[in-house]
Amino acid sequence: MFKYLSLLLVCCTTFLCGELTMEVVSHHQGDEWGDFFNDFIVGLNDGSSWKVRGADSEKFANWEIQDPIVLRVYNAWYPFTRDHKFELYNAKRKESVRAMLLKFADHPLTIVKYETATRPVDVTYRYTNQYGGVLWVETVRELWKIREVTLSDNSKWAIYERALFSSFKEGDPVIMLPDDRYPYKYLSSGVGKDAYWTRLYTDKDKSVSWRRGNG
Repeated sequence: MFKYLSLLLVCCTTFLCGELTMEVVSHHQGDEWGDFFNDFIVGLNDGSSWKVRGADSEKFANWEIQDPIVLRVYNAWYPFTRDHKFELYNAKRKESVRAMLLKFADHPLTIVKYETATRPVDVTYRYTNQYGGVLWVETVRELWKIREVTLSDNSKWAIYERALFSSFKEGDPVIMLPDDRYPYKYLSSGVGKDAYWTRLYTDKDKSVSWRRGNG
């Protein structure tokens, strides 16, 4: 169990090789509507802060300072109707909790260039039922408007989402989220309930996989 003062426990850690660890634990004082009161807040050693979903508090209370943490998106149906759009995965305990980003890292990546291009894309659609079972698969060629993003580390990525992600702007702080569960990375911007993320591909990719529900 945590051994912490009423508001804050700090344990100095060293940020090595990009590994994230838990460094600070405190409690949320509630937002302007009184939501989230007393939920756990965890600070990582990159300076970012994350609020743990209240329903995961019992699980999170067993985590310890300096536990290694991996950031993930919460990839589910209609993720952006949910307040907690991310997961903190504890690599030591092999379990995760849902989380909300409250503060970016002290030195985050930023968007230095954001432009739109039209490109033919081979789209593989996987039609699924309500249980996630694949009913059939088809591949078609479509013209998509591709948003191409250059980040402050000089990497360049293509965004294949077609509607939601026009909100990215040059100068925005972002988080790059690799995820070993999926064959692509994610880019996230915004904080709190306004956070959003999208799948990324390299600027050379010419195909994308998509999922459509059917029943």
